Amino acid sequence: MTKFIFFLVTILSLLSSSIFASENIKKRQDAMQTVRNSMKILGPMAMGKKDFDSSLAKNTLKDFLIAIKPYKTYFPKVPSEEQKTDASLDIWSNKEDFNKLINNFVSTVELASKNKWENTEQFKSDFMEIGSSCKSCHRKYRR
Repeated sequence: MTKFIFFLVTILSLLSSSIFASENIKKRQDAMQTVRNSMKILGPMAMGKKDFDSSLAKNTLKDFLIAIKPYKTYFPKVPSEEQKTDASLDIWSNKEDFNKLINNFVSTVELASKNKWENTEQFKSDFMEIGSSCKSCHRKYRR
């Protein structure tokens, strides 16, 4: 009976670990989808392809921030081979650098979201900073 209980606990532990890892991958994917959707709104405004709307920019950055603030917590364990993720395994071996880049990204978005833009040019500067911060992480930590 003791062996059976040990076996059951082991199996449940492995399953919950896999489920937890998959949930984190899903959270990462959802957060990045919010970022992509936000960039589709903000980018055309920053580039003058759509009319600049300060209120829309603020609300979009608010959603953006909600998605990325917890982002670094979605990387607790290295994913297994069968788990599909675009995250580079270098994240786990360079966790301090990765967290620093995410913190910088969050700070950049927070600072930008506090600004009061009157026109596209003012907003474009903040948008370019956000994009640059985003790319700095993608260049290093995306497969």
